[in-house]
Amino acid sequence: MATTTCRGTIYCAISTDGYIADKDGGVDWLNNCQPKTTEGEDCGLGFEDFMNTVDAIIMGRKTFEQVLTFCPPVGSHPWPYGKKPMVILTSNTELKVPDFLSEHVSVSSGFPDEILLDLSKKHNNVSNVYIDGGATIGGFLDAGVIDRAFITRVPVTLGEGIPLFTEKQFKQLKEVDVKKYGEGWSITEYTMNV
Repeated sequence: MATTTCRGTIYCAISTDGYIADKDGGVDWLNNCQPKTTEGEDCGLGFEDFMNTVDAIIMGRKTFEQVLTFCPPVGSHPWPYGKKPMVILTSNTELKVPDFLSEHVSVSSGFPDEILLDLSKKHNNVSNVYIDGGATIGGFLDAGVIDRAFITRVPVTLGEGIPLFTEKQFKQLKEVDVKKYGEGWSITEYTMNV
C-alpha cells in the first residue's frame, strides 16, 4: 500500500473528567462557558492560530452535523474552517453536504491512512490535517497517524459522557507543554508516545 507524509493533529476541548460531550452527545456545557482571563494573559494556542497551521480537516459526521447547527441558517456563526479541504468520515456515503460547502467538503468511509493518502494526492502541500470528532479521533489514533494533540481542559465536571480517549489511547500521549489560564482552564500539548 502507498504511504503519505500527511499526518493528523487533534485540537479539542474536554471536561475536567475527560469527556468531549455529555452522555447524549451534547456540547451545550462547552458553549455555555468562557474563560475569565486577565488582559495580556497567554491562553496558549487559540483556534484561529491552530487553523493557520493545518492544511485540511477530517471530521466525523456527528461533529460535522453539530458544527452545521452553529452556522446559518440554523445558527449565527460563520463557517469556522474557511475553504480548507475537508473530508467527512461516515458510513453514510449518501450524506448531503450543504451547497455552500460542496466545493471543498467531501464524504468518505475509508480507513485513516487511505483518507490521508487521498487528501495528499488531491491537494498539493497537504501535510498537517486537523482530525476532529470523538470516534474519528479514536480511529486515527489507533491507526497511528496522529503526531500531536492540543487538548483544552474546561473547568466543568460532567460525571458521565463520551470520553475523548480510551485508557490505551491516553497512554500513547506524551505531555510536551501545559499553559494554565483563566480560572481552572488549561491547554496541553502532546506528542505521541509510539
